[in-house]
Amino acid sequence: MGEGKFSPVTREVYEFEVSGLKVVQSWLNYRMRDGAGRAGSLLNEIRPERWTSHFTTELLELIWILEATVESYPEQ
Repeated sequence: MGEGKFSPVTREVYEFEVSGLKVVQSWLNYRMRDGAGRAGSLLNEIRPERWTSHFTTELLELIWILEATVESYPEQ
């Protein structure tokens, strides 16, 4: 992510997909300065100027949820 990084994240969590959508990569892309998504709205042009502590909290929560999901897969 720019000049920053986060670790450790297992490959299984980082590459976890739902209907072909890589969850972590998608979450990051929508929060990066250049962004992702459709260009159909002026709201898509509003991009974060910097990484916030709120982003860090959200990302950690997402990773924790995915870790629990990946861990429970054998039981499913």
